[in-house]
Amino acid sequence: MKKIILLSLILLFLPSVSAVLCDDRTSPIDIPCGVVTPVITCTNFTYNLINITSNTTLIANGTMLPTPNGTFNFTFNQPLGDYQIILCDATTATITVAFETGADFSNLYWLGFLIFVILIGLGFWFEDPVFTTVAGFLAVLLALAIFILGFPGFTDRFILNSFSVVLTGIGLFFIIAPYFNEIMKLFGGGK
Repeated sequence: MKKIILLSLILLFLPSVSAVLCDDRTSPIDIPCGVVTPVITCTNFTYNLINITSNTTLIANGTMLPTPNGTFNFTFNQPLGDYQIILCDATTATITVAFETGADFSNLYWLGFLIFVILIGLGFWFEDPVFTTVAGFLAVLLALAIFILGFPGFTDRFILNSFSVVLTGIGLFFIIAPYFNEIMKLFGGGK
């Protein structure tokens, strides 16, 4: 029974790979995104990236990668600010890098918290430290996600970072606590 539950949890938490495309208006901060051009005809497929705020050219003659359908793409990763992209055929686009407010990960956070509580309950019910250890790792992953991505509706970074530190501590407790006696025996203490 425990093996089926653990196997289903592992399958539930398999990582997924995704790519973020840059929007014409905003791009999330600190997340590289892909710029896809319209179909263009140039002799050399390059682009210039200009910081509009300081009017400085950041990338001159950057190279673009061709796609099978006649468009080109390149990766965009810049700090907060407004940027203008000028393609080789003089086509322009403006990208504003800002904190992303449109993404709503709250359902995933609540699902993760619910799974955390269920795993803690299963760990105490079956008296099996594996469940509480997996719950501890989940708490640390949730803390890391909240630290990096934030939480929808909360803009105060101090509160979010403080919550992440507390959640990390709770996770580490549930990772270490079930094995505390064995750890103490290694160092000459304990029972």
